[in-house]
Amino acid sequence: MLIKKLLKTVLINYAAYLEIVEGRALDGLIQQGMTEKGLPPEALREFTRKVKEEIGRRYLPKVDKRTGKVIPNSGYRVSNDSLFGWLTGVAGGMGKSIIYRAKGDVMKQYKAEQQSETVSMDTKQMRVVV
Repeated sequence: MLIKKLLKTVLINYAAYLEIVEGRALDGLIQQGMTEKGLPPEALREFTRKVKEEIGRRYLPKVDKRTGKVIPNSGYRVSNDSLFGWLTGVAGGMGKSIIYRAKGDVMKQYKAEQQSETVSMDTKQMRVVV
């Protein structure tokens, strides 16, 4: 009976993970307000994909690299009695949601990539001029 319950839990968690990473249900919440924060509309699809991957990473439990064991209380924990509550509530820390934190992390990466591309283009132009 214990194995059957464990298997059911694993299948439910896997289905939830797939829905987060591959489903479209979160797209609107992820994209909301991002063009106003400076993300070009043509970058929304890639941004959304990266945010869903980041949320998926946070959903899965973390594994200690030295021991190979799952770190207790890592990944998704039922703090609001629902996956949606975990995604949109304050589980991200400091009163913010998991979605909010993942969007912020990906936006930070996006801005860093844009800045490095600008610098490299400037460098190439300077080489051509010199």
